Amino acid sequence: MKDYTVSTPEFLDTIQITETTDTNHADNINHAPKQIFENTLYNKNHLDALETATDELDSAATYTHGISGGIPYLQDKSGVRIYIPSHDMLEHQSDGRNLADIFNAEIAKYDDEWSWMQDRIEVGSLKNLFTCDYLPMACSDGNSFDMQIMGVNTYKKYGDTEIGNVIDFCSRTVHPTTVQFNTTNNNNGTSAKPNPFLASNLKTWLDGTVYPTLPATAKAHIKAKRIYAETRYSASGALTDDNSVAWTDYTQLWVPSAKEVTGSLNAGTQYLSELGYVQYPYFAQSVHNRVKYNADGARCGWWLCTPRSGGSTSVVYVGAGGSVGGHNASNADRSVLCFRYCAYAQ
Repeated sequence: MKDYTVSTPEFLDTIQITETTDTNHADNINHAPKQIFENTLYNKNHLDALETATDELDSAATYTHGISGGIPYLQDKSGVRIYIPSHDMLEHQSDGRNLADIFNAEIAKYDDEWSWMQDRIEVGSLKNLFTCDYLPMACSDGNSFDMQIMGVNTYKKYGDTEIGNVIDFCSRTVHPTTVQFNTTNNNNGTSAKPNPFLASNLKTWLDGTVYPTLPATAKAHIKAKRIYAETRYSASGALTDDNSVAWTDYTQLWVPSAKEVTGSLNAGTQYLSELGYVQYPYFAQSVHNRVKYNADGARCGWWLCTPRSGGSTSVVYVGAGGSVGGHNASNADRSVLCFRYCAYAQ
């Protein structure tokens, strides 16, 4: 017996084995063990080199860890953080993180936090932005809202004109003022605006009364929400169900649909009232974000944009306890504030 050594082992993904017709010469018997030995040495050399490189990397970088806004993170010496979403965040039941605090150093390079958000969307830098995260928004009438992310790229690639990166925001709390969906019990559209929400008193109030109070920095980047939405209008009289769909722009402020909140048809006209919508992650898997509060901490019912099926007088809304049903259009309920930030596909 003698030692077998090799200074430059070569890795092969096959080995040769003896056959019944081979002689029992040592060269034949040892061929396979020698190749296995070389494969082992080859792998060991590469593992040793990888361990050395990893040690050098660890010595060059020092990481700290912590929790911010309920989310664990690792941070390197330059201050860059890598966030690790918690189970609650993944289930969309978190209260979210204040992005103005989390990214304050990054935001400082911009005129304001909303310009920072729009730039992130345009360049596609959406990592570490999670459902429920928010930017605070102080309005000129003294009201303030945490504008939470309902979903990152929920509607990307959608539309008759393709949309690029997109984030839709929803207020954590309702607006303190009650508002009628319509001043009469009518859930139909009009000849000029056959979409019931666009024709509604609620939309007029959102755009004419609430929108002007938003800070100019936030309004500067709001885009229209392009949606394949239901229509409900006939010159012959009030309809009890939707009669068509059309591409529609929800400009400025809006409220979500029944489909976007519940993920199902839920009281709207079968087929027509869900064709263009998808459920937001913000409302998925839990009623946590369906239940809305006013500034005093009381739970409140709030309007959706979907007219109820089977009648001409009621509209779908979310009850104070999180259930979804219908209210007469002339009832005075609360409203959330929703708007869109996006980039269009090139």
